[in-house]
Amino acid sequence: MGGASGSLSEVEERFRNNASVAGATTIATHDTGELLYVYVYGKDTAGTARFFDVVVTKNGATPTALSSTTVQGAPAARTYTMSTNDLQLAMAAGTYAVTTWGHLMYKPD
Repeated sequence: MGGASGSLSEVEERFRNNASVAGATTIATHDTGELLYVYVYGKDTAGTARFFDVVVTKNGATPTALSSTTVQGAPAARTYTMSTNDLQLAMAAGTYAVTTWGHLMYKPD
């Protein structure tokens, strides 16, 4: 089986639960890696609005939502930003329970 030569880069899994997200809240930390790829699932406190986003960012870059999906109802608009090494999520309205699962990838050798 063929493949690329060289050494493998390191990949870390990151998992975080946030019980309450309204204003800008850290949902993942991007400390020493090259690329942060995060799945974000949230629901409002009433359980009537749910969303699922896929976000990617790297050190010093503005996060990009690769996809934003409404799962149920009409979830509030979401804004992703970086604060130093922290990926933050701010909801335009309401309070949301949010779960994230991410990969922190290091640059190839």
